[in-house]
Amino acid sequence: LGGISAIAQWTSRMVPLMSVIYAVGVLAVLGANFTDIPHAASLIVSGAFNPDSISGGVIGVMIIGIQRALFSNVAGVGTAGLAHSVTKNRRPAEEGFTAAWEPFFDSVVVCTLTALSIIVTGQYLNQGEEGVTLASNAFATVNSVFPWLLSLCIILFAFSTVLSYCFYGEKAAGYVFKENKIAELGYKVVYLLMIIVGAAVSLDTVVRFSDATFFLVSIPNLLGIYLLAKPLRKEITEYRASVDNGTIDVVPEHEQVKMLPKLEKTVPHS
Repeated sequence: LGGISAIAQWTSRMVPLMSVIYAVGVLAVLGANFTDIPHAASLIVSGAFNPDSISGGVIGVMIIGIQRALFSNVAGVGTAGLAHSVTKNRRPAEEGFTAAWEPFFDSVVVCTLTALSIIVTGQYLNQGEEGVTLASNAFATVNSVFPWLLSLCIILFAFSTVLSYCFYGEKAAGYVFKENKIAELGYKVVYLLMIIVGAAVSLDTVVRFSDATFFLVSIPNLLGIYLLAKPLRKEITEYRASVDNGTIDVVPEHEQVKMLPKLEKTVPHS
């Protein structure tokens, strides 16, 4: 109900906490199974360059891989634009470079750590299990408490996602209904009711519905990126030139985000 300011206040605390707990848990799993890391690396390399894996992997990446990647980092869906549009940054290109780190850390760093923990513990052999079950079993190889830490991470991830997606939908509803407050409030009520519905139906139904909606919203977003390719390139080129020439001014102190209050007077704006 507090809007993007309240959402940012909560998620900016939950997400780093979730990331740190999860990273520590995965590193503990890898440390407990340190001797199996070379074998896991060889399995990844041999599997990646196996002819059968390559032919089947192309189809898998196009269907399952893209679906799960969108579910994880929503790159290309268009929601990132809604989140970054409310920042105090006046340079779109700079904000875009900042946003580009999000899918990198999510998919390349976090997901790679997850895959390693599942492989080194041998959980990848349990083909019939869900991904979260494999991760939980991998965490359990360290200590019986570790699956509870994973559950805490999942709760923080889910709750922060619920908060942020509520804002995305509210902005879309506000645009459609000309910023009508009654319409926006009605959207929030429907959104809360759908959370209850989502918790009542099967997980498979929720995932399929999410995949379908991601596909629907990605089409106009990717089309918009294509149509705006020329001004986007111009914006990025001019920003790079300004950085090289040293003509970009430091953001005034009263407009800075100040996530690190102890360092705010010594750290320049990048």
